[in-house]
Amino acid sequence: MIRRFEALVAGVVGVSEPSLDGGDLCWLELRPENQGMTTLVRLRAGAEVAEDLTPAGTNVRDRVHEYGGGAYAVRDGVVVHADFTDQRLYRVERGAASVAITPEPPAPRSLRYADGAFSPDGRWMVWVRERHEQDGVANELVRLPVDGSSAPVVIAAGQRWHQPMSEAALRAGRNVFCEKPLAHSCAEARSIANLVRGTRLVTQIGTQGGATDAFRRSMEI
Repeated sequence: MIRRFEALVAGVVGVSEPSLDGGDLCWLELRPENQGMTTLVRLRAGAEVAEDLTPAGTNVRDRVHEYGGGAYAVRDGVVVHADFTDQRLYRVERGAASVAITPEPPAPRSLRYADGAFSPDGRWMVWVRERHEQDGVANELVRLPVDGSSAPVVIAAGQRWHQPMSEAALRAGRNVFCEKPLAHSCAEARSIANLVRGTRLVTQIGTQGGATDAFRRSMEI
């Protein structure tokens, strides 16, 4: 029975996560002969045969929420994907090898990425990042350059991270514009105030939607 089952699934290819890049169709393939690894594939517009976009030995899969999903993004032939081995992000361009664009995590697979999206000009990306630490797991949105020239920067996180993230930015000499609430206690708020006092740094708190052009225009009408 086992041999019959192996023969039945030997030629079965799993297909998932289809997406369009202009007129090209991309998707993931899980092939039995590939030792369980997932390959990113593209079918060019007008072509009859698909081609592999990721090099041999690459396993396009993330472990966000353990099950994974949204492990790649593609725009104008540039692919950025998570690799199962270390959960880092890699960039692949036509005819080039994979290049890591996120740093080594502090612990194996402790930084995981999913559901990436390119900026309109294609220079930046935003990814969901799942950060695993000893005291728990945090989910956040990070922005990073597609060329990997700088480390990911957190642009949105849970409310409990507003105060420590604001203090980290102030210590680095950066101005802070934080979504409410800035702090969850008077002690946290005083700690931030003490950091700002005596500096030229600006710290603003509020509903960020109120700073959009559309909202400000509506106030003028």
